[in-house]
Amino acid sequence: MYRITIIFLLAVIFFATVSYKKIFLSTYLHYDEAANYLPAWNYVKYEQYAFTVQNPTVFSSISPFITLGGYVGHSLTLIAPAINTKWHLARLWIWLHAAILLALLYLIAKPHFNAKTNLLSVSLLMLNGTFVTYSTRITGEIPGLAGFLLGAWAYQQAKKKIVGFGI
Repeated sequence: MYRITIIFLLAVIFFATVSYKKIFLSTYLHYDEAANYLPAWNYVKYEQYAFTVQNPTVFSSISPFITLGGYVGHSLTLIAPAINTKWHLARLWIWLHAAILLALLYLIAKPHFNAKTNLLSVSLLMLNGTFVTYSTRITGEIPGLAGFLLGAWAYQQAKKKIVGFGI
């Protein structure tokens, strides 16, 4: 158990360090992030929830939710006045969804596997480069997966109360 705990702690340190670097020390937005964050930024700056075309006074009528989805688009717009167009904090918002996703993964697997296996699976996910990249970008993949796991966990809890065992 000590080896798994050490692996888990090293994975947490790796995930936190790389995430900090990608969230706060990155000097540019990825092209997907810019398209996803632009409507929230325009809402704060111009009070218009839309993409801009070349002129900041002319807004496009294309729906911003085509690329991002309603939940992430609306939640970024709700927190946009608080973060005041600082895209680093918008990345942190997505990273918080990644932390929730990891906790839900552990909770869903808890009735089926022992603690060692659960910690190892969460550790392996934290060490995955693709997961770290998507958890530090303003995209809809991580919040979407976290929402799916939240639904699976709620179903698991409801089924336990009705039938007496997990999924």
